[in-house]
Amino acid sequence: MPPSPSRPETVWTPEATDKHARPTVAILLSIYNGEAYLAEQLASFLIQSHTAWHLYWRDDGSDDHSRAIMEAFAQTDGAGRCTEVTSPKKRLGTTASFMTLLRSAPAAPYYAFADQDDVWLPQKLTWAVDSLTHTPQDEAHLYCARQLLTDEHLTIIGESSHIVRPPSLHNAVTQNIASGMSIVFNNALRTTLSRLPQTPPNAFHDWWALLVTCATGGHVSADTRCTLLYRQHHNNSIGARTSLSKRALAAIKRGPSAFLETFETNIATLQLYPEQLTDESRILLNDLSQARSFSKRLSVLRRYPALRRQAFLENLLFRLWYLCGKRHD
Repeated sequence: MPPSPSRPETVWTPEATDKHARPTVAILLSIYNGEAYLAEQLASFLIQSHTAWHLYWRDDGSDDHSRAIMEAFAQTDGAGRCTEVTSPKKRLGTTASFMTLLRSAPAAPYYAFADQDDVWLPQKLTWAVDSLTHTPQDEAHLYCARQLLTDEHLTIIGESSHIVRPPSLHNAVTQNIASGMSIVFNNALRTTLSRLPQTPPNAFHDWWALLVTCATGGHVSADTRCTLLYRQHHNNSIGARTSLSKRALAAIKRGPSAFLETFETNIATLQLYPEQLTDESRILLNDLSQARSFSKRLSVLRRYPALRRQAFLENLLFRLWYLCGKRHD
């Protein structure tokens, strides 16, 4: 029989007979003061055409009604399909909270990151699982997709950019193309991520997952279809912009220092795990870490033409910053 609504923290066991007790997708949801939009995201889980999912959630220190919304969902529409990860109780921040969820969830074929303020389209999990089944389950595979960009009221204002260059470590170190709310990945990648205890300082969980996938020789599938409504509002951890010019302008305002610091710490953190990296990845990362002068960086760009961002203007900005920016030692 299904678990009682009074016991939302169900545990998957071989003896369980509930139809949701052995799902193929573990949804990982970190919440923090998300009461304004959380209910709409939860409702979108319920209309997924792929119904075999279980929700693992963690409250990262909310002081609004987010926890009450989650507890109500776990006792009503989500009864038997929700498990709260309660430890540690302290505020961790977005990336550490998601990595805690990833390591706390039991083994499942697939895992999906979920943000509290978006809305999934009904085919999201179906399309992701279908893509992920095309590779052996013992090989790391990350799926990501485009999004419909909306305002805070879910009025569509555009679409996220096309991914025009095949994902690889060369372009992944320059730019994150895998938006977290669209990411679904298999258990092989989850195992690899769990073995790497240290993440880059101030890293985003989605970019880190992409970098690890590429650096360890895994597969990345970038779906050209839009799989969710990506809500743009003033509380976004990081937003999307519909035009290249707006993205370039925002990057210019941030300046080269922030990018180069992230660029270098991502590379340095990957290098902490040489046994996990492919030979090609080790060589590339070593060349990047040793390029400390303008001439050496120029040589790296010539040697690795694939070291570039997706769009022309963004790539020009990357090259300018990479060649002229001050190194963080």
